[in-house]
Amino acid sequence: MAEAKREIDILNDQANAAKLHALVEAQEQASKGIAHLADQVTVLGQQDTQNLLQSTTTTIITSQAQAATTNEQQVTTVADNQMQVAVRR
Repeated sequence: MAEAKREIDILNDQANAAKLHALVEAQEQASKGIAHLADQVTVLGQQDTQNLLQSTTTTIITSQAQAATTNEQQVTTVADNQMQVAVRR
């Protein structure tokens, strides 16, 4: 009877060690997967930033209003406006 109990204890210890080993391996695989995903997110973020930097342009709109008299005098500038608008594609 004592021998059977000892064998059962040995089998339980071996089963617990195998479970622990399996859990450690699963945790290592999950950590590798998380590290790989984090690397991919970093690369995609850099690519997105580069794309945004390349696709931003500035458009300058200039308008000028003038008035002239009928006495053949020179044209007089009334308003001179300039505006910059950032345009993303």
